[in-house]
Amino acid sequence: MIHSKRYRPDARPARRMRLRHAPLAAALAALVAVAGCASHDGLHPAGKPLDLAALDAGRDIAAAVRDTADDAAPWWRAWGDDQLDRLMADALRQAPGVRAAQARLGQAEAVFGSVDANLQPTLDGSATITADRYPGHYTYGAPYADNTGGSGSLLASLRLRLDIWGKWRALADAARLDAEGAALAHADAQLALQQGIAAAYLRLDAAFRLHELARQQRERQRQALELHQTRRQAGLGSDAPVADARGRLARMDAEVERLDREIARQRHALAALAGQAPGYGDALRRPRLALRADPALPAALPARLLGLRPDVLAQRKRLDAADRRIEAAKAEFYPDIDLKAFAGLQSLGLSHLLQGNSLAAGIGPALTLPIFDGGRLRAGLRDRIAGYDLAVADYDATVVRALQEVADGLAGMAQARARRDAARVSLREAGTLARLQAVRASRGLSARQDEIDTDLERLRADSELAAADLDLGLARTALAGALGGRWSPSQSSDNEALK
Repeated sequence: MIHSKRYRPDARPARRMRLRHAPLAAALAALVAVAGCASHDGLHPAGKPLDLAALDAGRDIAAAVRDTADDAAPWWRAWGDDQLDRLMADALRQAPGVRAAQARLGQAEAVFGSVDANLQPTLDGSATITADRYPGHYTYGAPYADNTGGSGSLLASLRLRLDIWGKWRALADAARLDAEGAALAHADAQLALQQGIAAAYLRLDAAFRLHELARQQRERQRQALELHQTRRQAGLGSDAPVADARGRLARMDAEVERLDREIARQRHALAALAGQAPGYGDALRRPRLALRADPALPAALPARLLGLRPDVLAQRKRLDAADRRIEAAKAEFYPDIDLKAFAGLQSLGLSHLLQGNSLAAGIGPALTLPIFDGGRLRAGLRDRIAGYDLAVADYDATVVRALQEVADGLAGMAQARARRDAARVSLREAGTLARLQAVRASRGLSARQDEIDTDLERLRADSELAAADLDLGLARTALAGALGGRWSPSQSSDNEALK
């Protein structure tokens, strides 16, 4: 006869398992309960970064948001000089300041890679072989007690940080933000270098223009001296006009020599900015710049332009990194739990190491919890909070300085334009007067000295225009830098070329 009955699972093993794990659960609960012994209550940052959208940009910036255009091309290319383009490229490769910023970027990226690795599992292997002398009165039994032998192990160990409280993620985020900030600092160093090269190149161009005009003025002064000498020899003049003409000629000789030195100085400055020897600058030809007459100003001032400036963005990255480090410091107050496991071979007696029953393995959590630390964790958190407040102050200072530079750049542009316009009027009037004087001279209605004087006045007006063009070019360079290098003069209808 076959008997059958319903199977009923025995609940006693599960009950015994719960009872066996009860002490572990109680211990974990106790550890969490005492976590309050180390607390971060009452510690908060005091700083709050400026809201860019809420800032009053001022009249100069607000007035610039009319009929504006944005240009993503490199701003100096609007001047159409291929030699300047080559200078910029050489400088970005060789300039020590840019290479130093690139090295700092590499360091920051390496730190990020190192910190980010804490979020990944780690697997290590180990092998040990030991020659032993076992004591006779210890835990070793026969045949090891009071004997010699050996032991060995071949193990693989796995570790995984569970990161329950987000400490390692926060540290990795901070390191990533630091790396992004370093990349922006590198871009800021490039922008500063580009501004310096553009300014030196503009000064070199102006020096060439002024040198050519000074030589023409010197020639007119030489003609005036010859005329006064001829008049004196003919008994039609005195020594005073001759002495005055000699003095004027000497001053023009000195001005030509000064401009020769200025050309050499700006060439050498460009070589240094490019990270090259002075001979590099000596080989530079005369610039061929085409400055636009009326460059359009950039759109979306001021909030968008501040978002384009690498120095503002870099400070914001540092600020965000400091905030993430505060979160990591707070997570230090809570239990740190890792999952650890190992597997491999272990034996007491090397002859047994590779046998199947030498297999060893284990897995389990590893928990650490600060309870009494003498105030170390609170001090560390206060340090991170102070670092955040400092980052806020640096960010605010950078934003305020950025707005000041933009406002100054716009004001400088307006002033330079006014000076250039006045110089153009002066040159136009001087040119008209010189032409009229030439007509009078051709009809015998004026003296040769009058013709020389009007020509000298025209050359002086042309020199003033060259200086005004330099001011306008420098103002455009400063404004391009203030706008993060994202703006360039637009191409105007007359496409005025500096000569």
